[in-house]
Formats: sequence, structure tokens, C-alpha cells
Amino acid sequence: MGRIRRTTCVVLGLACLPPLAFRLSARCVPIRAADLAHTPGRLVRFTDRHGEALGSVLTDGDGACQPVKLSEVSPNVVRAFVAAEDRRFYRHGGVDWLAMGRAAVQNVLARRVASGGSTLTMQLARSLQPNARTLRSKLREMHTAWRLEAGMSKGEILEAYLNRVPMGGNLVGVGVASRVFFGQSPGALNLAQAALLAAIPQDPVRNDPRVGRQRAEARRAYVLRRVVQAGYATPKAADLARKSRVEVSSGGDELAAYQFFFHVLKALPAEATEIRLTLDRDTQQMVAEQMRVVLGGLTDRNVTNGAAVVLDNHTGEVLAYVGSASFFDVKHAGQVDGVQAARQPGSSLKPFVYALALEHGFTPATVLPDVPTAYPMAPGQEYAPENYSNTFHGPVLLRMALANSFNVPACHVASRLGVQEVLGQLHRFGYRSLDRSADYYGLGVVLGGGEVKLYEQARAYMALANGGELREPVETLEVNGKSAGAARPRTRVCEPVTSYLLTDVLSDHNARILSFGPRSALNLPFPCAAKTGTSSGHRDNWTLGYARDYTVAVWVGNFDGSEMEGVSGITGAGPLFARIMYHLYRNRPEPEPWRRPPGVARRPVCSLSGYRPGPYCPHTRDELLPESALPEYDAPQCTWHSEAGVEVPKEFRPGAQP
Repeated sequence: MGRIRRTTCVVLGLACLPPLAFRLSARCVPIRAADLAHTPGRLVRFTDRHGEALGSVLTDGDGACQPVKLSEVSPNVVRAFVAAEDRRFYRHGGVDWLAMGRAAVQNVLARRVASGGSTLTMQLARSLQPNARTLRSKLREMHTAWRLEAGMSKGEILEAYLNRVPMGGNLVGVGVASRVFFGQSPGALNLAQAALLAAIPQDPVRNDPRVGRQRAEARRAYVLRRVVQAGYATPKAADLARKSRVEVSSGGDELAAYQFFFHVLKALPAEATEIRLTLDRDTQQMVAEQMRVVLGGLTDRNVTNGAAVVLDNHTGEVLAYVGSASFFDVKHAGQVDGVQAARQPGSSLKPFVYALALEHGFTPATVLPDVPTAYPMAPGQEYAPENYSNTFHGPVLLRMALANSFNVPACHVASRLGVQEVLGQLHRFGYRSLDRSADYYGLGVVLGGGEVKLYEQARAYMALANGGELREPVETLEVNGKSAGAARPRTRVCEPVTSYLLTDVLSDHNARILSFGPRSALNLPFPCAAKTGTSSGHRDNWTLGYARDYTVAVWVGNFDGSEMEGVSGITGAGPLFARIMYHLYRNRPEPEPWRRPPGVARRPVCSLSGYRPGPYCPHTRDELLPESALPEYDAPQCTWHSEAGVEVPKEFRPGAQP
């Protein structure tokens, strides 16, 4: 018997060695609070150009987070989470064996995984090393939990947990969740609100109060019962909290900068944790607020979303980047980045086609046909463009054709230049999304027959603002305290004379009256060049433009592609563009007119033919011409007008063919 007893003791002792070693090894490799910054899913903090906090995200997904210190969290929140998730948190060493045993019994009886028995520390461990729920992953969680307990205080563990706990949708942590759901900091929440927050982690998808309010309320009642059982609140206080109606916002984002955070992260090294962006917090907030105001007035026309970018023309820096009306609006796909989404541009690419024309001998006074025209396409097919107004205007000067965004003259110009040349021009201006062949797009490319990104639009229009020099937008100033690098190089994509002539046309209020009226949203009290675009079916609105200091690009529409009701670029995106431009110059001197570069002259022309006026021309106007066009200008007078009247050449009459 003695030998058997000794053998049994030895066997049992040897059997205990691996678990004991497993447990004690955790003490040899403790995880400290500072180590969490170097784990997968680490927090990356963003500040604006002045060092003001903007927000944080997690690098292992698309989670939005606003870290808070434990001292900044209401005791109501702390107690609700501890009571709901880990009642013995302050008494165990990372693993609650009673909870594990209870969970094992429940799982056997239910014949499925009905409960995990994880402590708050184990949940934190899981967030650091996400894995499928298996026995091996559970053992790893336990070991990591012991390491956390060995290196951190209970307060540090609780703070880390509250900053990493999933809170539904893209929300991570109680800091961002309390602001999104209640518009308050986590330090100001009452017991009713705290219980609703603590109800979410058990099932962040179905308990999200924005989409599953009934389930969230049922779980909230459970949390309140647990709070009473833990002695954190009296039954009377809990009953009062249970009966309180907690108002939950559908999702508000004061700064709306999260899409920019995720965009910037794609180009940064993995070790980046502190990033100073080029964004200006006040400008970002202003753009987000103006977007909410304008979209709020368009809800009855089925308009739910928008996006906007503001660039500094002098530095190329991104001052504002709003990817959607609200990043947290689950119903309207607010997580989509409208700045990077490819959409049909409508007429907003026309300036770049006319830029090519101006460098091929056209001038603002070149007369173009706006008459019914059919272009042969595939065998037996024709393409007959129409204007937005479904009317034709006969002969029109290039200035009038571009300023009023007439479609038919634009197609005439594209046909003269060749679609391949037009597509090459758009590529030079940075429209990389147009990645199909010229045959695929056809003449329709000038009217928005492809798809482009708002960011590409902003970059291209900034090139016009900078005299024809294209540059990549600058997004970051510092990464982990070190300079993000030198300014981006510039590439000339059109001549300064071309850029100046286009800018003069796009800022000419009088020239666009025919299409937009005398008091359109584009008529700002200071020099500002602008162009609108509306895609087929009214699915996309664009307004792009620039003043001396800023380029502003705006898109308005619906991320699900549904049609807006009677909203065009001038009535949808236009007012938002105007509001942003107004506010950019609210506290600074209005911009001066653009300086005329060498090589541009002003001459009188016939308002109908565009030629040098003759004695019989009834109407003339002063026009800007490149000096290279002056010899041709000086040669003939207008031959359309004579003593007998006016005779318009046949190519400008109805029925003319290309």
C-alpha cells in the first residue's frame, strides 16, 4: 500500500507540473499598460495641424475609438460593466474558476456554447489576440489574462478594457460610444445610460440600440438587476433607471474625420501610433456642420449623404476631409468613404476637355455648334447628345458653352480632339479611376460616362487653381513626433495661360446666367471659379471649384445609388459648396482676382461669331484671348453680319452633322 500511495503521489505531482508551470510562467512575462501600444489592434491617435485631438482608431479593423482615462469615466459606467460582465473582477487573479465551471455546466446542458465564463481580463486578452473560440484559444486567453494581472493594476486593466470593448457597429470603447449614443462624455452618464452601454458587449451586433432597441432594453434590465445584486445601487435607484426612457442618437459625428483616419493609415508604417494631420479642426468641424445643415434641407428629396474636401492651394495640404454625413449612421451606410468612392461625374470633367481644346488652337471666343447632332457609333447606332434643358442654342461661344455646361458643344469639341486624346488629358490631370479604353467610354466620357473619385476631382481642380501644376495632396505633418517628409513635387499638366482662361470662364457670373440664373449658389461675393455636375438619373451631384487660397470639392447623393428627386448640382452640392467657401473667408480678407499671366490679351469680339467685330455687328463683348491667337484675330472681320442682315454658316444650323 505504501508503494502504491507513493507512486500515486508521484504521478499526481507530475500531472500537476504542466498546469502549474503554465500558470507560473505568466508571472515571468507580465504585460504592462505601456506594452498595449505595441499589440495588434493598437490605438492610433490623430491630432490636427495645431496638435488638437481629433480622435483615434484601431489598426486591426475600422473601429472608431476615443480613449479615456478611468478617472474620466462615471462610476455608474464602471459599476454597470463590472456587474454585468465580471462580478468578482476585484477578487480573482484573471480567471474566475466559479464562472468557468458554471459556463461548462451551461454549455453541456444546452449542447452548445451558451456561455464562455470569460472575465473582463480575459475579454481584454481576447481583444489583443482575436481568434476563433476553441479550447486552444481559451487557454491562450487565460494565459494572457494572467500576464495582464501580473503586470497591471485592476484600475489599469479596467481602463484598457473600457477603451477596447466592442460597442456596436464601428464603435470601440465607452468614450466614443457615450458621445455617439448620448452626445455626452462617459463621465456624465447616469445609471440608466450606463446600463444601456453595459448591455451592448454581450452581443454588439444585435444589442446595438440603434438597430436592436428591444434586445438592448431587455439586456439593460438584466444589467440593472446585476447592479443591485452586486450592491452598487439600491433597488429603488435601479427601478427608477429601468423606467427612465434613454434617448439614443442615430449617430452624430462632430468632426466626421474617421474616413480620413483610415485613408491615411493605409500609407503609414505599422509602427505609427501618433499622427499629426494637415487637417484644421475648426475647418473640419465647419464643413461637417454645413453638410448637416444642407442635407437636412434635402431629406424630402431623398438625399441622405454627402462628402467634401478642402485643400490649401498654396501647400496642397488637406484642411478638411468629410467622407459622409455621419460615420456612425448605420442606416445610410455612413462608414462608406464618399471621398474615395467612384461615382459618375456628370459634366464636371468638361473644364479639362476645354483645357485641351485651348491648347489646340481654340479660344474662349471660338464659336461652337449647339444644334441637334448625331455621331456614328457601332454599326447601325448613333449617339445624339442633348442638353440638360432639352433645348439647343445654335452657335455659342466657347465661354458660354462651358459656363452654361451645354452638352452638345462639349461633345463637338471632344469629337474634334478625339476620345483617345481626351482620355489622355484626363489621365494627365490625375483621374486614375478612368481605367478603361477610349472605345469603352466613347464621347460620353465628357458628359460623365465613367466613374471618378471626389479626391481626384479636388486634386485636378487644385491644378487649375495653381496655374496648371498638379500635385498630390499632403495629408500628414508628423508621424510619431517626426516630420512626415518634404512637400510633394508638382507636374505641369496645362499652361498658365490655359489655366487662367478657364478660371476666368468658370468665375464669370454673367456668362452662366442662361443655365443657372442671375442669383445661383455659385455667385459668391469674391472671385471663385466653379463647375457643377449631375449624373444620369440624378444619382450624383457635384460642385467643384476654387478661390485664390482654397479648392473645395463637394459630392451629394445616396450611397445605395438611389435617385434623388429633382436635385441637380446647383441645387444639391452647390449650396454646400457656397456655404463652405463663405465660411473659409469669414475671418480673413476676401481673395483678390487672379493675376493675369503674360501671353493673354483682351480684345472686342462679335457676340455671335466670335470674330473681330465688323461695322454691322450689333453686339460685341470684350474677350480674353491668348496672344498666340492674335494674328488670326486681326486677319478677318466678322463675315456673318452684313448690310443685308445675318447669315449663320450651315454647320451651326439644325441638322448639321459632325
